[in-house]
Amino acid sequence: CALVLPSLRRPSLALLVVSPALIGLLAFVSPDAFEHLVTKTHSQLAHFASSPYGQIYNRAAVMIEAHPVMGLGDDAFRHYCRSEVFLKPGPSHLRPDGGGVSVCVQHTHNHVLEAATNSGFPGAALFVAMIGSWWRVLGRTATRQVGLSAAQIAWRVGLFGAAVLHEWPLSSQSAFLNMPLGGIAFLLLGAGLAEAVRDLKADRPDVEETARGALTLSQRPRE
Repeated sequence: CALVLPSLRRPSLALLVVSPALIGLLAFVSPDAFEHLVTKTHSQLAHFASSPYGQIYNRAAVMIEAHPVMGLGDDAFRHYCRSEVFLKPGPSHLRPDGGGVSVCVQHTHNHVLEAATNSGFPGAALFVAMIGSWWRVLGRTATRQVGLSAAQIAWRVGLFGAAVLHEWPLSSQSAFLNMPLGGIAFLLLGAGLAEAVRDLKADRPDVEETARGALTLSQRPRE
């Protein structure tokens, strides 16, 4: 958001500078939060392969390797993670059963991995392309500031930031269709795409009339 809104650049830079001090202060103000956000995160990244997230990703990789083209269908990780054929070391070279059935949570905690287990590499590629198209449209809408009020600009930039945050690939995520978190994300996405349509109508006043005239023969009213 700071890249788009100049008014946010100085506060964001200042926050970046003081972040180490704020994180250090957290160890005294809220030790439990510091343990969860800093110590635990450092441990999981330093020993990622053996961490719960690493074991989940490893199991997903085993499933994708076995079905790289078609995947295993909707909600694949939930339904097939416990199958004996997938209890293997995998690319992380974990113990022979790859963590056993204890690895089998409800989803892969990553949307790209979820798409790949569900529909293989082609499905994952299409999923990434879909997310990229959302970001492109919302980003273009966020940078359009001519003729808009400050509140409208901030609204558009916020919607773009929310879409990027929700689909950032290097993060732990809920299932793509999980509710209510996914529902909130889709609601914000719809609001952002509505802003894009508003721009389209402003640039091409005939677009609505063109769409109205594009009915198929089966949709045309009968004489």
